[in-house]
Amino acid sequence: IGMVHRLMACVGHGDRLHLDVTHGLRHLPMLGLTCGRLVQAVRGARMEAIWYGALELAGEHGNKAPVVRIDGLSRAMDWSRAFAAFEADGDYTVFRDLLAAEGVSPGLLTDLRAAAFAEAQLRVGEAAERLRGVVDAVRSLNDGTVGALFRDRLLERLAWVEGGDRRARLAALAWRHLDHGDYLRAALSGVEAAKLDGYDHSNSAEFRRLALLRNALAHAMDSAGQGSARDRDAVAAALADEPTLRRELKRLLEALLPPAES
Repeated sequence: IGMVHRLMACVGHGDRLHLDVTHGLRHLPMLGLTCGRLVQAVRGARMEAIWYGALELAGEHGNKAPVVRIDGLSRAMDWSRAFAAFEADGDYTVFRDLLAAEGVSPGLLTDLRAAAFAEAQLRVGEAAERLRGVVDAVRSLNDGTVGALFRDRLLERLAWVEGGDRRARLAALAWRHLDHGDYLRAALSGVEAAKLDGYDHSNSAEFRRLALLRNALAHAMDSAGQGSARDRDAVAAALADEPTLRRELKRLLEALLPPAES
């Protein structure tokens, strides 16, 4: 920790940082990586590379020691951080720069951003259309790259793109948002998907409750005057704490949009 503090005293916001860990104890590369990540987070600097002069390889290179970059693990940490952010809010634009580093074309990265915007507006058909090329690019990531380590997981998260009609895609998104703990978007997507299933929900208690929950979440729990007293009490009970809300949303989505159908 003392080394981190000393390094931070030398680095300012926006600085580009290169670390040379050639001379030192064997744990220095790991410590250097940690220092670089912390400096990026706290100082707003950019760690561009970690260098190591490999004297032991000089014999294989005309008695000249090669200097190699050993910061590949940092890129893996970037992917891990991106997935953590994605799990938190479902915004896959966090992968934009990472996919660019893997050679994905600028046009597809523009589609990725546009798809995220369209999905946020529940225009799932447009979002899916934009994402098809991105899915193909992810599927084609070269083996042996950092991105390939995360390929299957990212494809799993984008599987909803291949779902059939708008209802199926909205239903898949409702379940995905519930998994992420994004309860407002889970309720929004769920209500819109249920409207498209061809049934009259005017007498459906589950649909009525889900719609009231959506309204309460969208309007900071202010749903006064909406629904019967019994429905309002049920919504208030569901909003008592997060585990209760998650259970109630799961129950309502299972009744209206069973996972097997999505």
